[in-house]
Parts: sequence; structure tokens; C-alpha cells
Amino acid sequence: MNLENVTIDPDIMHGRPVLKGTRFPVAQLIAELADGHSTSDIAEGCGLDIKTITDFLFELAFYFEGMKE
Repeated sequence: MNLENVTIDPDIMHGRPVLKGTRFPVAQLIAELADGHSTSDIAEGCGLDIKTITDFLFELAFYFEGMKE
């Protein structure tokens, strides 16, 4: 999986996937969404640009859409 809006770098968060340009782990974003938090609440609470979050989510959706057989 190669997503443009995700960075994996051993020098950033010990190589955990993070949203590009941040130190915010992708796993934390997904967990917070699953817990019922809105994208705007996450962005505001974590000091993120909401566009960073929505760009990642759209990219993830397109990735999985492309996996259809």
C-alpha cells in the first residue's frame, strides 16, 4: 500500500505510519473515528488541518475501491 498522504519514516514516531507533514499516527486517527469523534473534533483537538484528515480518508477510500474484483 502506497498512500501519498501517509509518511513512514524510522525517524518519525519510530516508523509508525503518520499523516503526511505531521507526527499524528494513522492508527490513532482511525481509532478516534471508530470511537465516534468527528473529523473536525479530531482536527481541532490535535492541532491538525481538517484537509489533511479528509485528504487521507478520500485516498484510503479510493485505494480500497480499487481493490474490487
